[in-house]
Amino acid sequence: MPSVQQSETRENQYFFEPVRTSQGQLMYKCPNCGRHYMRNSCLKRHLRVECGKSPKYQCNICHGWFKYKHNLAAHMKLHFEEPKHHCGFCLKKFYRRDKLVKHQKMLHKIFPLA
Repeated sequence: MPSVQQSETRENQYFFEPVRTSQGQLMYKCPNCGRHYMRNSCLKRHLRVECGKSPKYQCNICHGWFKYKHNLAAHMKLHFEEPKHHCGFCLKKFYRRDKLVKHQKMLHKIFPLA
């Protein structure tokens, strides 16, 4: 199995060779933390913003930290918006439909069509 190799390109950026996972899929592996990514560009973003880096954006209400500004913006909805998705079988409410569907599958054993 080939290891992660780095080679400098003209633009002084790194290109990572894909590695084959245990499932046989080619992916790009972070040399620092071992996370896998399907695209070289996603691995580069991970190294630039995430891997070993402290979050830059803080919620001024609950003081939670986020590495991406769009994640902070989505989080702020939790403080100001009412959940839009209501479970028809109990009183739980959700901000995201996929979380409602997961809840209904796990707790109520309901499997919605489509």
